[in-house]
Amino acid sequence: MSDLFGSYNGISIRMTLLGGVTMKRILLLISFSYSLLFCQSKQWIDYFGISTVTSLAVEGQFLWAGNATNLTRLNTLTGKMDFYDFLNSSLPKNSILSISVDKNGNKWIGTEGGGLAKYDNSNWTIYNKSNSTLPNDTIHSIASDQMGNIWIGTNKGLAKFDGQKWAVYNSSNSALPDDRFNAIAIDQKGNKWIGTNSNGLVKFNDTTWTSYNRSNSGIPDNMVYAVAVDLKGNIWVGTYVVFHVKGGLSKFDGKIWTVYNDSNSYLPNEPTTAIAVDSNEILWTGSRGLIKYNDTAWTVYNTHNSGIPTDLIASIAIDNKGNKWFGSSIGLVKFDGKDWTIFNTANSELPDNIITAIAIDKDNTKWFGIWFLGGVAAFDNQKWTYFDPSHFSYPEFYQYISAIAVDKKNVKWIATLGGGLIKYDGKTWTQYNTSNSELPDDYVKAIVVDKLDNKWIGTGSGLVKYDDKVWTIYNTSNSGIPGNYIAAIALDHEGNKWIACNGLTKYDDRTWTLYNTSNSGLPENDVTAIAIDQKDNKWIGTYSKGLAKFDNKNWITYDSSNSPLSGNYISSIAIDSLGNKWIGLHNYYESHGGLAKLDSTNWTIFNASNSGLPHDDIYSVIVDQKGNKWIGTYKGLAVYREDGVLLDNLPNIPILISVKNNSKDQPLSLTLQWEKAAMADSYHLQLANDSLFKIIVLNDSLLTSGSRSIANLLEGRIYYWRLKAKNNLGESNWSNPWNFTTVLYSPDSLKVKVISAKAFQLSWTDRSGEEIGFIVERRQQSVFTTLDTTHANITSYIDSTIEGQTFYEYRVKAYNKYAVSSYSNTASIAATGVNYSGTIPTEYSLSQNYPNPFNPATLIRYGLPKESYVRIVVYNSLGQMVRELILANQNAGFHETIFNAGNFASGVYFYLLEAKATDGSKDYREIRKMMLVK
Repeated sequence: MSDLFGSYNGISIRMTLLGGVTMKRILLLISFSYSLLFCQSKQWIDYFGISTVTSLAVEGQFLWAGNATNLTRLNTLTGKMDFYDFLNSSLPKNSILSISVDKNGNKWIGTEGGGLAKYDNSNWTIYNKSNSTLPNDTIHSIASDQMGNIWIGTNKGLAKFDGQKWAVYNSSNSALPDDRFNAIAIDQKGNKWIGTNSNGLVKFNDTTWTSYNRSNSGIPDNMVYAVAVDLKGNIWVGTYVVFHVKGGLSKFDGKIWTVYNDSNSYLPNEPTTAIAVDSNEILWTGSRGLIKYNDTAWTVYNTHNSGIPTDLIASIAIDNKGNKWFGSSIGLVKFDGKDWTIFNTANSELPDNIITAIAIDKDNTKWFGIWFLGGVAAFDNQKWTYFDPSHFSYPEFYQYISAIAVDKKNVKWIATLGGGLIKYDGKTWTQYNTSNSELPDDYVKAIVVDKLDNKWIGTGSGLVKYDDKVWTIYNTSNSGIPGNYIAAIALDHEGNKWIACNGLTKYDDRTWTLYNTSNSGLPENDVTAIAIDQKDNKWIGTYSKGLAKFDNKNWITYDSSNSPLSGNYISSIAIDSLGNKWIGLHNYYESHGGLAKLDSTNWTIFNASNSGLPHDDIYSVIVDQKGNKWIGTYKGLAVYREDGVLLDNLPNIPILISVKNNSKDQPLSLTLQWEKAAMADSYHLQLANDSLFKIIVLNDSLLTSGSRSIANLLEGRIYYWRLKAKNNLGESNWSNPWNFTTVLYSPDSLKVKVISAKAFQLSWTDRSGEEIGFIVERRQQSVFTTLDTTHANITSYIDSTIEGQTFYEYRVKAYNKYAVSSYSNTASIAATGVNYSGTIPTEYSLSQNYPNPFNPATLIRYGLPKESYVRIVVYNSLGQMVRELILANQNAGFHETIFNAGNFASGVYFYLLEAKATDGSKDYREIRKMMLVK
């Protein structure tokens, strides 16, 4: 499948600073433009929150990052992010545990439960237990060796794949002491160093297995998290740390183990979770914070003494420019030695992916309760807002939003497990708990609002009614309620309260009626969810015995034994306007989760394998007025609608297609294109010379198509453009602005000629009217370097720094404030340092090429004492001819030719001279060796 890119509609990013900034430079929080590959399914949209980046791999200018919800490709030059998940690619699972890029540029991606994916930038190939001999579908580690073999560490063995054949090693068929492998590194000799989950480090030289553990070596612990090899061949091992053993980092030089811990270094007494060694042989490790070690000094970066935003480092990679990239608990972090930069690898404002509660207010804004970080997120279908727990307070280990309800005044009521009840009226946050109100318990599990705007609250110590003034408590001592732990509440059409408490209890404001396993068809007394349909049927979800229907007379039970339900642990129930039941299931223990739909007779089962559900563990389900199902899962938020998701009556923000963001060298007449937005009648386009759109070049608000042609742009200028959609109800927000730079025409017809023994003259044609100068570059051996910079309209240059016996190449480019042109053609010339004119050699000769070694061109000289038929050819180290340089009659004298090996690989080459005197008096043949080093 080819990649199609476009900014995703309706997502606004706001990063929140975590941790202190007390030294270095201030933490830079940025949201670069990004895209979701292909496009989200029309039926499904998934929103992912911040997740720990567990794996990193560098591929040229790209950085690949894996987390629990997606695979991200970051262009480190432009900041553009592309997200891959199972909705827009062939990834088998969204949870990414490991990534490796082989020498051919193939990406090998290890997933949790989905097997191994190979991506070659065009095609996806999936390997799993069903179509290969891969021993397990959970891949913790991947490495590729010099022969192109891929080594895969799984939960049940080590696999080797050469592209065609598989070899599997485990504790049953080899000397491997373990079957789960957390890390793999390969040294310069091809030895595989394998970190096991509970039996130390293993070395494999393709013949012999050698195990290093706490019993036979200096390794400090047998749980190995990370392994790396430095430039000297030392093996660095990151291990677990337990309270009786110090040190999560050790070095092994093949003979001696050196253990670093909090007694002999600045390492904290924490596990070492990631290791990388840069080109200067400096060690970087992730533990509690980031640690740098240069063989003599330790430097610790944490949230208290640097700009690092978090102390949890799960992965490390170093790019070609020496920048350090860290996978952390709040996304991707770059450290260039001076500044810390955060890249958000989420596609929403959700701070975490476990969505425990959902509600929809009168403005059609969705409110989401978050598990791990606490707080709530709001989404108005275009923009996200996150309210972290600083808006209210409760114990650190009780950050769980259990329910959200909206009253008649559009006030949000938020139930927490441990923090009591929280009220938000759009401006003020008010917290009710046992200390400042009559709320009997800070453990609040459920809340509903009745027609009179009374709040009915389920706590761990009874049922509570609150009318905004008076608290009324119902418990086992003063009412007919059968227990004090209230797990769920629902209201029927007559206003009766149906309460999950030691079975199912109905309360009509006078009488308590109890239904349990002893007096009814209720399959279990542990009730977890209640919903009531238009016909007044009660749908009751239980903890482990499936779903029950009660029509006020008869009971019917649906479970995994008598229905297509994949499990019996019901977490939530929602009913749409057509009467369809949407049942969320937990995937506890051996029970499978997912989402089930039940119409009057038929079941449809959705799971992470056959739909857009990001995970099978479902926490919450709600249906909005347009029929969109909002589904909170363990790994993100899903939205589903059979006929395509509809988020708002207002038009969606248009998706810009082209000209692509940050595009260079664009023509002066071009067409801007965008994807037509849902519910849009027309579009408003603005083109400006500045990112704030203060200098408007084009302002067209009457567009009805998906494109607009623009002419007469200025050469070598940067332009910004943005778009919004309109209909009779209003306008969307502006799209994020994109920019492009028009072409600055490059000089051409570059020529070079000798004007003296030590000077060359360059001349070229100026094709631009907007340059402020030209940059002249010269290459003598390996790379082009800047020779000089000239002013505008100067089209010649004299290089007076010529040295003898040197081969020179030149190129020129134009530049201005906004753009740099492409290069002119390359002109080359050789400075021989010898005047051969009029000199006739006395014998045939072939000189050693100069320079040697060379990159990419070299000069070959030879002498002919007589007019001769000359042939010069170049061979590679295998004896194969790769280039014929000369095949012609040539006069007597000294001659030279140039061999340009720009398209050849580094290595040893041979050049052969064959000369036959035209008078038949002499044949000559000589061969010499030369070295190409790139």
